[in-house]
Amino acid sequence: MLGSETVHHERALVGLCLLDPSTIDRVDIDLGSYHWIDDACKSLWPVITEMRRNGEPVGDTRNVAVRVSSSLPTVEVAKIVNDAGMVGQDSYHVGFLNDSTDRSKLRRIASEILRRVEDRNDSPEALRDWIASQASVSVSARSRTKSASEHIREIVKQSTEPKSRKAIQTGIQTLDSVIGGFRPGQLIILAARPSVGKSALASQFAVDAAKGKHRVLFISLEMTALETVARLLAMELGFDTQAVLNGELASHEIVSALKLADNYDSVPLLIEDRRGMNIDRLTSLIRSFTAKEKLDLVCIDYLGLIVGDRRKPRWESFSEISNQLKTLAQTEKVPILALCQLNRESEGETPKLSHLRDSGSIEQDADIVLLLHRDRFETETELIIAKNRNGAVGKLKLEFNAERFEFTQSIGEAWQP
Repeated sequence: MLGSETVHHERALVGLCLLDPSTIDRVDIDLGSYHWIDDACKSLWPVITEMRRNGEPVGDTRNVAVRVSSSLPTVEVAKIVNDAGMVGQDSYHVGFLNDSTDRSKLRRIASEILRRVEDRNDSPEALRDWIASQASVSVSARSRTKSASEHIREIVKQSTEPKSRKAIQTGIQTLDSVIGGFRPGQLIILAARPSVGKSALASQFAVDAAKGKHRVLFISLEMTALETVARLLAMELGFDTQAVLNGELASHEIVSALKLADNYDSVPLLIEDRRGMNIDRLTSLIRSFTAKEKLDLVCIDYLGLIVGDRRKPRWESFSEISNQLKTLAQTEKVPILALCQLNRESEGETPKLSHLRDSGSIEQDADIVLLLHRDRFETETELIIAKNRNGAVGKLKLEFNAERFEFTQSIGEAWQP
């Protein structure tokens, strides 16, 4: 029954396109990669869309019949025209066809879930990751085109509503004034050579945002949660990280740590330590958090530890990872700050975009690229804004306190475009 109803809508729509070729212009994009059921429509659709693009007269059904004569009898073209729907109802037919496609995809996914649930070789965790990966492709794309006036009103709405989602401030005043903070949908890359302080700076951004009541997820693929929190205690209370990790806190330090824990009860900072994650599992993890409560910032430490497809060259796998992270930032409407290593060519010189390790498409996918430059035995640090899609590039000076794992802006240092 559903198949016959789908065929009815297919023939009604293609018939409308033959009677009024301008209909093709309105529905072509919305149909996307729709798979036709009716054989006549399957033969006609690619022909009439190509004719329309080439400026040929689609309304001349005799000409169309000649073009498809090898696969479709002329009488079938006439029947399609006879089955044409009512003028102005093309969007109704397109909606039905896309809805049918969505339901068909969901049925296939449901069937596969049932099959894999019974397969003892599939772990529940692997199954959850697979389901999450299917969620983003389970429904058809819909037209998201809006008029300029609609976009302007959305921008104004951000400024007039007190509860509107604002950009996340980094806590470094000059940096915030140049980049405008981290905005939903952005992919921000923070890159440096090892032991320069990129993890410390990312942690500082995360803590500052969480203290501003923004919900932050910090995912460490390198350090354990205990090591991450040890650095937090060093930053907040000046504790020695080795003493924290060795369980050698003095009694007065324990009192201070417990007081800080009480204060952090109201600080929405979530810490995950994960090893050996591929991009699908990482995406699933982030989506599982956003499904419970909207995240305001995601920090990933670091890109090089995301397991790629070993069948592909590292640069290609890395490009796919950065592309998926950018897509995730947009679909989940959250800024993603991802750490990255610079290659060895940057050693001893001022880093630049080309020094991004296994960069692939990072330069294209990232909205903002920050490069951290410091002699590991010095405190003076350069923070370089190497890419800023919506603003200026340049650099500013920071001072690094190694004992507290904390960066502060150098006093009196001007912004250098």
